[in-house]
Amino acid sequence: MKKAVKSVKNPSLVVDFTNQDNVDNPRLAFISAKINQGASLTENDINAMLEQMRQHVINKLFEDCNSIILKNGNILKCKVVDLIKKQPWYKRLWNWITRKK
Repeated sequence: MKKAVKSVKNPSLVVDFTNQDNVDNPRLAFISAKINQGASLTENDINAMLEQMRQHVINKLFEDCNSIILKNGNILKCKVVDLIKKQPWYKRLWNWITRKK
């Protein structure tokens, strides 16, 4: 006689929320608990994970630069450098007139 295998429709997940530092992390913790248990992921779960990874990459790119330029599929980081402020035209004119030759 065969034993019947019971299918669980709503599995219980144990998720630790004590050390969450971001609003999006609890959802990712729940998704990782589903993955660890072997439960199937929904399309919303996958989209949430991809969005979190995309935000993480964008934050890391902008961490040390002010703008990003995409050129032929390559990412170029640009930093804005403060230029020397030009003197007003009348000061430059006065310096040009009074300079020693």
